Amino acid sequence: MFSSCHSFILDLGDEKIRKEFTQEELDEICRKNPHPLPPATPQLLDYVNGFINLTTIDELEKRVRKRMFDFDKEFILDWAQYSLQTVIRLFHSNFFPITDQTEGDMIRRIWNFIDYAFDNMKVDIRTGEMESAASAERRNEQRTENGRELHGHETGLLIKVVKGEISCTEVGKKDHGVAGSKETKELGLKVPKMLKDQLYNLSKVCPEKVENLVVVAFVMMANTCIWIKLGLKLRVVVMDNPSTYVCRINRTDPYYFPSTVVTVGNDFGAMLILISQVRELVDQTIKKLNEPYVLRSMSFANVVSPPTIILPCPPSPKLSPKKTSRLIPGL
Repeated sequence: MFSSCHSFILDLGDEKIRKEFTQEELDEICRKNPHPLPPATPQLLDYVNGFINLTTIDELEKRVRKRMFDFDKEFILDWAQYSLQTVIRLFHSNFFPITDQTEGDMIRRIWNFIDYAFDNMKVDIRTGEMESAASAERRNEQRTENGRELHGHETGLLIKVVKGEISCTEVGKKDHGVAGSKETKELGLKVPKMLKDQLYNLSKVCPEKVENLVVVAFVMMANTCIWIKLGLKLRVVVMDNPSTYVCRINRTDPYYFPSTVVTVGNDFGAMLILISQVRELVDQTIKKLNEPYVLRSMSFANVVSPPTIILPCPPSPKLSPKKTSRLIPGL
């Protein structure tokens, strides 16, 4: 089985990889140039905790309309308030349970609070099946003059800045748990490779800052058959480059979208806190990308020091037609 470790990616959430190291080695890997999630603001924590004991739509609406916040001066609270209003509307409009809604419907109606979290930042966000330019560039690096141009991975939500892509999203409707093929392939291979493509491109633009950069992915899964049991869940995957050519992945635990109005305060509040923390992590990367740096003498583009540059992901091996279904097409 082709794994993310073949691309020099250490996924600390993968038990198969963890078994190859001692606990002391794992601790050392975690301590090397870490990028932890910044803490949520006390104001946001106070605000979302005000909803945890509310169990009806009327109580939630009354609370959420109690005070309006200023977009410029209190953005995080304004975003949290608006996001809560959209969730309450989903229950009002009987949007659940998930049946034949498309992945696009889910991003537009359920997961839109992730998009809105970046409204006051200088980023470009595109939704729909967007092609990753970083992925396409890597897949065409060895293309010959007469070779066929290959497309990059498609992602449900793409976050870009002037210097490159910094985030991607995977949305799935047919989730069968952590051991299911959908989650195993996307969390274990597709998402890590797409993130490394993005980080690899950023390393070429800002090689002197690469150890201070992170790229993030939002992985959302649902189950259309037993939604109440497994739920709509969200994970965040963060990739960084702690040293030389090895990239490291950290995942959050899964967070579940509220299945009833009763759990909106706790379940959705936890998601708001998580996304606010990830937002700050992305903001730190954007600031690092825009920081001034010491100018030095220039050289030709082909003069590169291999140890200081992240290596691109190798393409997945081509299998016989009978076995191609085991891999994700286009990796």
